[in-house]
Amino acid sequence: KRNWLFERKTPKKFPEEDVRMADLQTLLYVWGLEQSKIKVEGILWDYVRSKPPTQPEVLKRGGLSIAQNMDTDYNTYMEAIKKNKLNPKDYRE
Repeated sequence: KRNWLFERKTPKKFPEEDVRMADLQTLLYVWGLEQSKIKVEGILWDYVRSKPPTQPEVLKRGGLSIAQNMDTDYNTYMEAIKKNKLNPKDYRE
């Protein structure tokens, strides 16, 4: 008999924890529920990206970019490795 607030958001980037915890909309939901005598045990955030992952850049010297700030995911990067006939072992990071 626990009540959890479930909130789905579609940001361009996933927010840091301190930003999530200070989100005015979320705080108002919790406040409204508690005003209705519904105790909220916790909050479950479901973040759905609104921007597709970036395709890794093919470098002039060959291979793919390994820039740390690249906005991609594992599957997208692996597809680029296969598409460019590269060895996945060279991209363990």
